Amino acid sequence: MHLITILVALWLHGRIDGHAPWRDEQRQLGSLGRLHGRLAQARIWDSPVGLILVMLPPVALVALAQWLLAGVLMGIPQLGLGLVLLLWALGEGRIDRSLERLDRALAGGDGVAAAREAGRLAPGVVVPRDVDGQVRTALAGAFQRAGDTVFAPVFWFLVLGPVGIVLYRVSYLAWRYGARAANPGPRFRRSARRVFVVLAWIPARLTALALGLAGSLSDAWRGWQLARATEGDSHRAVLWGAGFGALRFPEHGGALDEPERWVKEARQLLFRTLVVWLVAIALLTLTGWLA
Repeated sequence: MHLITILVALWLHGRIDGHAPWRDEQRQLGSLGRLHGRLAQARIWDSPVGLILVMLPPVALVALAQWLLAGVLMGIPQLGLGLVLLLWALGEGRIDRSLERLDRALAGGDGVAAAREAGRLAPGVVVPRDVDGQVRTALAGAFQRAGDTVFAPVFWFLVLGPVGIVLYRVSYLAWRYGARAANPGPRFRRSARRVFVVLAWIPARLTALALGLAGSLSDAWRGWQLARATEGDSHRAVLWGAGFGALRFPEHGGALDEPERWVKEARQLLFRTLVVWLVAIALLTLTGWLA
């Protein structure tokens, strides 16, 4: 049943874009900003208490709903709740479609459209003006988004059910807000990052393994180790390093002969990575480890 819920969520994901504003990450971050404004007046935002007040209400509410729905109609309402929350966690915009639009923009020589798609894949990052830089930025954003907004919510849904999705997604949004807001408060930023890194640690490494199995496992491992040595953010290093390694992307920043080819290959790699995850979930279901 978990596998069916995930498949339905993935099928619906790209078909309701633009029709479900509650899935938009920018709106969700805007809601955090408004909560920040209210709690800052009480001087409790910039502390672990602020993070608890952000995370506890939605997690407690969904935990209660999950408990009340447990065993009702063979668990179908609970899985329906998981479906809605997965759609919420996946957010607006499919990664593969953004990569497809980027590919078309590069093939047509449309630098403005290419920069726009790179910015969508890597929000909050300054997009370079050169084509090679745009491709690197876009692929890094695609690998991180796949790990953070697709595979991690699926992992926590399998582990804890609907409440796991909310626990992870709210921690992700708090981390994103702490990293991007003008003045989120240093203690809130540190607390949000610590919680998110803990929750993202296992799914990020499972995603790195899946990227390697879908591409080149030895190169994914090598890319991860190289990224650890050069990238200050260990979480980004896992996803970027494994993704670029599995893709066998040029390491030293030289000119790309065919930028659009790398975009196509990255799109195919991410699709195969999704297949690896789904096959693993299917095997766990068949062996009785998952419902």
